[in-house]
Formats: sequence, C-alpha cells, structure tokens
Amino acid sequence: MSAPALRFKEFDGDWKSFSLLDLSSDKTLNNGVFNDQNKVGKGYKLINVLDMYIDRDIDESRLSLLDLSKQEFERNKVKYGDIFFTRSSLVKEGIAYSNVYLGSSNDITYDGHLIKLSPNLEQINSIFLNYGLKTSKVRKQLIQGGKTATMTTIGQKEIASTKIDVPFLQEQTKIASFLSAIDEKISQLTQKHQLLSQYKQGMMQKLFSQQIRFKADDGSEFGKWESKKISDLFDEVRNKVADRDIETYSITAGKGFVSQANKFGRDISGKQNSNYIVLKPNDFSYNKGNSKTYKYGCVYLNELTYDIAVPNVFISFRSKKQNLVHEKFYSKLFEFHYLDRYLRLLISSSARMDGLLNVSKDGFFEIKLPYPCLEEQTKIANFLSAIDQKIEVTSQQIEQAKQWKKGLLQQMF
Repeated sequence: MSAPALRFKEFDGDWKSFSLLDLSSDKTLNNGVFNDQNKVGKGYKLINVLDMYIDRDIDESRLSLLDLSKQEFERNKVKYGDIFFTRSSLVKEGIAYSNVYLGSSNDITYDGHLIKLSPNLEQINSIFLNYGLKTSKVRKQLIQGGKTATMTTIGQKEIASTKIDVPFLQEQTKIASFLSAIDEKISQLTQKHQLLSQYKQGMMQKLFSQQIRFKADDGSEFGKWESKKISDLFDEVRNKVADRDIETYSITAGKGFVSQANKFGRDISGKQNSNYIVLKPNDFSYNKGNSKTYKYGCVYLNELTYDIAVPNVFISFRSKKQNLVHEKFYSKLFEFHYLDRYLRLLISSSARMDGLLNVSKDGFFEIKLPYPCLEEQTKIANFLSAIDQKIEVTSQQIEQAKQWKKGLLQQMF
C-alpha cells in the first residue's frame, strides 16, 4: 500500500499488508473459558467482554475472578501483548471490538465470549496493532465478517483473515508511543473531571447542610436559614403556547433541557404543542418521570436566553416578583436531590400509565425549602457555578482530545 496521509518525517517507504493470522505468534486464534457463575469471586483474574469497552488498555485492577483448574488455566493463560475481540453483539457494529493486555501478571485468563490473538512481538507492536484495529478501514472488514441471526457473531476464521497495513517495527513503536501519550492526556483530563465532580458533590453536601457557611462582604456572620414553602418563593407558570412559534424542549435527567429536535430528530409534540407551557429564562420545570439518576423526578432551571415550550405535564414555576430568590442557588439545591425525601412521601403510587410519577401539584408546592438570605444564596450559587465552569471546560477538553485522536487514527494508518 502507499504510505498513510500523516507520517513522522524520519520514515518513508510503503507499508505492507498482513492478515491478523500472519501477525500471530501461535498461527491460530483461540476462544477463552466459559464463565461458570458458581465459580465467580475467587481464583484467577478474568478478562471479560466489559474490559473491551474502555479507552485505555485492559485495567488489571478491575478484573473479576474465576475459579479454574490448573489445566484449564494453562490452556487459557494470558500474557503481555495479547489482544482480545468480542465474539458477539446485539448490534452488528459491536462485534470484534478489541483491547490489549499490557500487564505483567501470570495469573490472568479470559472469558469464552472473547477471541484471543497473541501477536508476534518481534514483528508487530501490540499497542500499534490495537490502535490499528480501531480504524474505520479495519472495523469495516471485521463488521462485514459478522453473521447475524438473533445476535451478530464473528468467528476465529473471520478475524484471522482480516487485513491490516503495517510499517516496520520502529515506525510502529513511534506511532504507538504518540497515540499512547494522547490517551494518557485524556486519562488525566478524565481523572480531573471526576475529582472536580466529587469535590462539587462534597461541597454541596457541606453547604446545604450548613456545615460550611459563607460570611458577608463586611466579615459578619449571616443569619439563621429560614424554611419556606415552594409556594412562598415561586409562582406556578401556566401560560400556554397557543399559536406562538416556540421551540419545544424536554428534560433529560443529568443534562437538563434538550430540544426535542435534537433529542428525537424532530419535534414530537404534534397537536399537543398549543397546550404546552411557555418557560421563560430562569423559570423551573419539574419532570415527574423517574430515571436512574433521579428516582423521584428532577427539577431544572431554564438557563437558555430565550423562551421554550415544555410539556404541560411538567410542574413549571418561576420566582415571585420580590427579589427574594437567586435561581442558581435553588437550581443547585434541586440538583443535589434535596427534594427526594419529600417527593418520595408525595408519590401515591409507583407510576401512571404514561410513566409519570403520581405527584400532586398542590403537594409539590407545599414542600419546604431552606431559605438563606439573598446575599448568602448568591455566594453559594456563584461558588458552585465556578466549579461547574471548570467541569465544563474539562469536558470540552476531553471531547476535543478524543476527536483529535479519532482524526489522527484515520490519517496515521
């Protein structure tokens, strides 16, 4: 083949095409040992299907355990550089997804739902090969080799015959090191994101429990927090869309307001749109649908700069005209699951036929919320918003790095 589009300047010459079997030290590919649930929890460390779907190489610290005889283990032993492929998937695009083991332990085996390739390390760099297996060119071959019935499956023969273009070992190693450095940066950013998220959760706990209190600008202590009903602080929003042309939004737990056009590919409100509620900037809506993230439903603030239309089954509300409320403070309070303990008591049955929780509107507005003075609300809101900005910047950096890596994979192979 001709050289790839992007290449380190010290290398030249054409790459050569090999089948994966050509690159195997065993000249065969093997299935692992099938997982007996009665033998899980002790024995040898087990690589399974879930270990294929992580961005980095196989994480030994996350492996489960499987009890095997010594003879079974020796037949299915894993060593440095071994690459594994998923054998089946509910979706065609999910077959033959790969990952590489780069550890040094001598007590690791692998699941029967995986196929193992042991590369000839004198010929091929395993890290390079694992990156190459994720390019669109190679993935297309693997997917085409699948056979679909109830599930899509792929066999050893189809994987073994898959072709990949490779340079000499020195260039492979340089490419592998370069892409590994990008993965390390993504890993560092991901860890930073996790630490910031954990820090935010910890600070929310301390702030909303009043374990930590801010002081006024003059150094004085703020007063004791009051307790006020939602109806004391907010009015229900009832204005309907009618014949106005307003974009329709839904609430997605963990994300907030998402336009139906983006979420579903189109506006699904149909004729009901005229009965939807007009939500202005800084208005709230409570979505009574339960989810893994919010078992008792979730409340989100409209942080957009324009009006949106939301389903009339939501409970929508806005702060009263008096300057008593900093909306971002209550947005963070709701995000903190503060309402859960009260909503749980309000739910009259698990769910309605439409999947919504049975929460009465009157009962919702009777829920009591903590009420610090506006100045303290503002300080708390600004503090938590600053953490959110750092989390968002880190999220963008992660996404940019992933997209850069994706582009490099297609140009460097």
